[in-house]
Amino acid sequence: MRLLVIEDDPVQKIVLERLLVADGHQVDLVSDGIEGRRFALLRVHELIILDLGLPGLEGIEVLRQVRAGGVSCPVLILTAHDGIEERVNGLDLGADDVLIKPYNESELRARIRALARRIPQAVETGVAYGDLIIDQASRSVRRGGRDVPLTPREFTLLHILISNSNKIVDRLELEKSIYQGEPDPISNAIDVLIGRLRRKLEVEGRADPIRTRRSFGYQFVAVAPV
Repeated sequence: MRLLVIEDDPVQKIVLERLLVADGHQVDLVSDGIEGRRFALLRVHELIILDLGLPGLEGIEVLRQVRAGGVSCPVLILTAHDGIEERVNGLDLGADDVLIKPYNESELRARIRALARRIPQAVETGVAYGDLIIDQASRSVRRGGRDVPLTPREFTLLHILISNSNKIVDRLELEKSIYQGEPDPISNAIDVLIGRLRRKLEVEGRADPIRTRRSFGYQFVAVAPV
């Protein structure tokens, strides 16, 4: 699974990343509530691990805003406070589980496995977005009746754009999400990646589904099948 971890404690971040990567997960690490909200709203994660004591934006407010924004993946709250009121508040706002710090690693793993079982499993061959079919389970893409082989970064880029279909996604946000670091305003890494993705999705006689919105970013617009 691809997990988003929103945790500001540097030691906890290292522990969580080590544990989750060892279990075979892809992990995005974010240190404050504002960035955590932004990453969560990209809708590319299957599970979110959310600390409540965050700088920038409190974890409980992050939860409130991402649920209001339509993010439906399971959320596991981590908190150092064992008061019943805080736990109930988190669950009422849409959290799926609450784990009190300090926690046992085996219990954390078990909670994640339990939440993973709640994620609907893909039973179809893919979801159609116009003339493009994407299968998240197998991470495969088809367009115009042919398979489109994508690298992990190309697939992630396409998935982010599709998840925000018809919305403009800022190029610096794309760069930070895909390359896991502070975006460089003069870097052309995303532009190069977009170019490669466009060439692979190209079908003669059909429009490009990825639109450039100059000075803003990129936008996925579904092309009707013919």
